[in-house]
Amino acid sequence: MAWARFCDRHSWLTLLGLALLSIGAGLGLSRFQIDPDISALLPEDSDEVELFKAIHLDEDESKTLYLIVRGDDLELALGDLVKSLKESPYLDHIAATRAEFGGSLASAASEAPLWFIPEETLAQLEERLTPAGLKAAAEESRELLESDPLMGTGVVRNDPLGLRWILGEVAQQSLLSRFESNSAYLLLDGGRVAFLRLQGHQPAFDVEFSEALLADVEMRCEGLDVLATGGYAIAREDSRRIRGDLVSSFRWSIPLLLIFFLITTRSLVIPHLYLIPTGIAIFWTLGYAGFLIGPMTPLAVSAAAILVGLGVDFSIHYVGRFREERARHEFTRALEITQGATGRSLLGCWMTSSVAFLSFALGSFSGLRDLGLLLALGLTLALFSTWTVLPLLLKVTPRPAPPAPPGPLLRFFSRLSRSNSARYASLTILVLASTGWLVVASKGVNVDADPRHLRPVESVVSRSLLSLEQTLGFSPEGVTLLMETDESPQLLVDAARSLLEDGTVTFADTTLLSARAPERAQKVESFRRSTEGWTDQGLQALSEQGLNAEALRAGVEQFATRFEANPSWTEGDDGLLHWQGGVLWRASLHPPIALTTRDARGEFRSALQAAVQAPTRAMDPGALGDAIGPQLEAELRGSILGCALIVALVIAASVGRLRAGWVAMTPVVCGLGVVLGLLAHLGWIIHPGNLLALPLLIGLGVDDGLYMVNRYLEGSSDPIQTTGVDVWRTSVATAVGFGSLITAESPAIASLGAIVLIGTATCFITTVVLIPWLLRPRSHA
Repeated sequence: MAWARFCDRHSWLTLLGLALLSIGAGLGLSRFQIDPDISALLPEDSDEVELFKAIHLDEDESKTLYLIVRGDDLELALGDLVKSLKESPYLDHIAATRAEFGGSLASAASEAPLWFIPEETLAQLEERLTPAGLKAAAEESRELLESDPLMGTGVVRNDPLGLRWILGEVAQQSLLSRFESNSAYLLLDGGRVAFLRLQGHQPAFDVEFSEALLADVEMRCEGLDVLATGGYAIAREDSRRIRGDLVSSFRWSIPLLLIFFLITTRSLVIPHLYLIPTGIAIFWTLGYAGFLIGPMTPLAVSAAAILVGLGVDFSIHYVGRFREERARHEFTRALEITQGATGRSLLGCWMTSSVAFLSFALGSFSGLRDLGLLLALGLTLALFSTWTVLPLLLKVTPRPAPPAPPGPLLRFFSRLSRSNSARYASLTILVLASTGWLVVASKGVNVDADPRHLRPVESVVSRSLLSLEQTLGFSPEGVTLLMETDESPQLLVDAARSLLEDGTVTFADTTLLSARAPERAQKVESFRRSTEGWTDQGLQALSEQGLNAEALRAGVEQFATRFEANPSWTEGDDGLLHWQGGVLWRASLHPPIALTTRDARGEFRSALQAAVQAPTRAMDPGALGDAIGPQLEAELRGSILGCALIVALVIAASVGRLRAGWVAMTPVVCGLGVVLGLLAHLGWIIHPGNLLALPLLIGLGVDDGLYMVNRYLEGSSDPIQTTGVDVWRTSVATAVGFGSLITAESPAIASLGAIVLIGTATCFITTVVLIPWLLRPRSHA
């Protein structure tokens, strides 16, 4: 009441404070950013997440763009395209040729091929370097010179003994084997498809940079049939989809709310009194979040809808009570009574909802923690806006008309609450809620932390990945097997060979592991001992064929140098994963098609690990979500239990009576029971994208129950006809706000809207049916 008098008597001072607060928010709004990096939704201090990042599934890929170019006669077009791309100010590196794509591995394999060629090839080479093999090679060179002196001269000078074929065998062990061998470019499908890998300056999470890079690349690819995928394409699509979802949700939810409020309040002014304080609070929230929290995850898109749904509750109940009191008292007195009558309920609702969201601030999922902080900040500012902005608006607007009689729906519920049917309706609600909790207890709720649930299945990027999968003949998303370095990497090589033979794996690049295996070192040493002196023997064989051996010595000795060379290993190109001060062998194995379900991923990982005769650890993007899902479920359970305890204490303190406090909690208990029961029965997934629906429903249910019970305790004979009207309006506001999210392209945001819509309806029905029945005197029950 004192605060109401202060705002009334010192309007200009209050207005100045609000203006300064708004200026600060405006400055901070420029810093508010949505970071499309969905890895921010993963838990901190998790070995699984750190391992995921260490395998280079994050940083390298975030700076990569893959281009799939289709057309005829691509050799000429690629030359011009690559030249143009190299002039781009956004790109660091372009891999368009076999040499560029192979990188340091291709260079190492060329310098020391004995360590990289297949064992069968090494045996063939050893036979080639026997006296009989060298004699046959010298004869082939002489015959080539005799049949085609012009071409043969250059070939024989560079490779007198026909040994260059082993370099091609090295490529057959790597991804390069998938491309056409008769072209320097990375061509597929008979030369009708080309593959390029581009590396940018900045990570794709810098959305402005991603937009600029893609615009530049698309301009340089104009006239070509090009499909882009990879980190930059994903970042741009996610960013555009998120912005589109945000605009779409506001485009029709706000007009629908205005229309609803105009019809139900029969006033042009009151709907604006509901929405203006909430809109200002959202503006403040986003502005100061830019200062206090930093870049937000894509889930921040839902923050505006959540704040509209919850924040407008404060204004609706405040204005509704003020209209009643203004009909009986002058302005200042009506304001004081409204402040006093609604203060306890508003504070209780603010505290319970804030506690519900802050419960996630204690978890290890940083994205959820930041969003929980954002929403708690938003609710605090919404309450502050209701107590400061709203009194000023009420002071300068015309005197509102007294509340109109409730509409037909509320009249129906009012009659129902006084009839004998109330018992049966209430028992029906209790049975439904109890059944829901029983289903949850028996089936459990499916919790999955895979961040890919945030993206639609039929997206541009998904289609690009499918096209890449069909082009390469295997899924680009492989599983990385990790093994302790105490074991020989040959175990992984042998397992990969077996898995390739039985079709479990379609591609496995184990070239580095094969080169690092002790067994390979023994074979190379044995090869060198058995072929010792082959250089002189080869020159002698050439001389016996009538060729100038001294003129051909350089061509022979270049291969001798390569055969004596040992590879040098650098971190990142050594077949090892350097992690937490230790090292692990690593091998990437790819299934024929992408594995999209948890069961399929689990079966594939099990098959890989069973094929290795040593303990291994499997890691892939899906495995990460599968592994941290139980952690998310445990934190969810702990958050809800802790939140329920605190909410119960807050309700007891707000209501002041034990029985009334339990009654006020029934919308929460019934709402969660029905929602979780449906999720368990239908097999819907709870994931980081829709997880906040649960604390939101706790806040909504508590709000409804507190307002209704407190009004009953004030002595209202029929709170449905007074507070029930405002509960109806707040429920519709929430339903419309979140109903707008159902049309979102992002499945996580759409599922959030659907869950909240179902929960809101359940909480409302419980509030206007079950609570009045439970509060009726026993003689009338």
